[in-house]
Amino acid sequence: MDVLLEKLVKIKSISGEEENISNFIFDYLKDQGLTPIKQDGNVILHIKGNQNKALIFDAHIDTVEAGNVNKWEFPPSGQYSGKIKNGKLYGLGSSDNKSSVAVLMKLCKWVKENNPKWDVWFAFVVKEEVDGYGSKSFIKWLKSQYLEKYDDIQCVVCEPRGCKEVGLGNKGNIFVKIKIQGESGHSAKINEIEKQAILEGVKVIKKLNEIENKLKKKYFDSDLGFTTIAITGFEAVESSPNKIPGTCLISLDIRTIPETHEKIIDIIKDELMNFNLKFEWTYHSTQPVKTSKNSGIVKILKKIDPELKITYSSTNNDSCYFIKENIPTVVFGPGNKEQSHKENEFVNLKNLPICLGIFKKLVKGVEND
Repeated sequence: MDVLLEKLVKIKSISGEEENISNFIFDYLKDQGLTPIKQDGNVILHIKGNQNKALIFDAHIDTVEAGNVNKWEFPPSGQYSGKIKNGKLYGLGSSDNKSSVAVLMKLCKWVKENNPKWDVWFAFVVKEEVDGYGSKSFIKWLKSQYLEKYDDIQCVVCEPRGCKEVGLGNKGNIFVKIKIQGESGHSAKINEIEKQAILEGVKVIKKLNEIENKLKKKYFDSDLGFTTIAITGFEAVESSPNKIPGTCLISLDIRTIPETHEKIIDIIKDELMNFNLKFEWTYHSTQPVKTSKNSGIVKILKKIDPELKITYSSTNNDSCYFIKENIPTVVFGPGNKEQSHKENEFVNLKNLPICLGIFKKLVKGVEND
């Protein structure tokens, strides 16, 4: 698997630029005697069983940008990337998420050779790092043709968990900008300007901190924790050295729990009703989700390895799209989650065969459950 992962890491696959790695995965599976298909940029493999039940393995094939290349000890991608040192393979996406992709590529042939009772699906998906487009497209396609036939369906979304954790859910997120209107004018006549947008913005930020504290006192989820409101940007519009700007923007990253997701914007609007402002949604939002600890797939994984830790996350991944469709979904994989989106990203190579072994037992486990 080390050689396969090295080849994957060498292929640059930033979100929106996955064609080369998609073709590599497709050709590899065909060379193994399998029958993958292309689906809206994704590579999909369906291995049929003889029951109306299905197990899905989903892994994204895209990466974030490399960041400052000068900070990398080894090249993040390309001919000279994928270097191995002290049992670690270095390169962009090595942990997030190409180690998972390599494991699944090896798992595909094993599943085919072992004649599964359940249908097993492998989805190698695009654009997870941007907006989850690949998984959303795959689920929509799967619903249109297959989902109704299944009496039972379970899913593993592969993300870096170091083979030590099983993720069962995550907070929702809402990305929004608050546009604050004030009065503009020459900065030499500052005393004549009653409401300055920047000063109003400072007041809004203080008020947002108060709102977050109120929410923490009122709402708490035993698994996901509290709702948080992060200020991720503060900027003046049409500013110059001698002008008081009439508009400023505050960017928010709001992480929600089930009790607050649908009402959080209305709460904020009510608390800020005395300010002259507008809300602008900047990115797609996702709902908070949780898979039950009593789900069959969770019980099987805990039986395979009783030491696995159940975790929940403040960050999002593609599991939310499956859980939204009432598909019990866990997050698991060989990568090191602390290495995600960092320069000099690496993966501990010993985790790959461990993960492959767990996935083989999982395939057998769902059949016998």
